[in-house]
Amino acid sequence: MIKRITIGSGMAVALASCLVAVIAWSPLPDFNADAAIKAAQSYDVEVIRDEYGVPHIFGARDQDVAFGLGYAIWKTIGKP
Repeated sequence: MIKRITIGSGMAVALASCLVAVIAWSPLPDFNADAAIKAAQSYDVEVIRDEYGVPHIFGARDQDVAFGLGYAIWKTIGKP
């Protein structure tokens, strides 16, 4: 019984390792900075920080608010 569990666990780990390797080594698509900037400018969002630095995010659509949230997090933790 223990032998079956050990073999099964080993096979699961080996399969997971192979899957991670395939995903990690697959080529990424080319990044187009102009298209990314154009897409970012299409969002209608306003990020206002209060006196404590807490971001308050307002947008017309859920997609706008989600972009604003990502931007606010980037501005908060993306500083060197």
